[in-house]
Amino acid sequence: MVMQPAPAPVAMQVEASHADWHYRVGDTAVFAVRATRGGAAVADGRVVVQYGAERMRPMRTDTVMAGRDGMRVRAALSTPGFLHLTARPIDGTADATAMVTVAFSADAAGR
Repeated sequence: MVMQPAPAPVAMQVEASHADWHYRVGDTAVFAVRATRGGAAVADGRVVVQYGAERMRPMRTDTVMAGRDGMRVRAALSTPGFLHLTARPIDGTADATAMVTVAFSADAAGR
């Protein structure tokens, strides 16, 4: 019996549209979410994306197709604080979870 090698694990990448991860209240953050396997895009993979205010329950949870070019997720906060986004593949590769936290008018968050 010949054993087939296990497929490479899925890797997730999440990037915010602002390099410094800082936004103003009223801005919309755009996140690029990509799933890859062995360096190639996973076009038909399903991904769970969650986002919301940091340390709170997610405001939104979606299951989406990864797509050959990845996907864009738009999110905003209406008050100063931090927005946390998590993306993980549905294939059970728990260690492939990618996260990013961005600030919305963070200098005013403690006032």
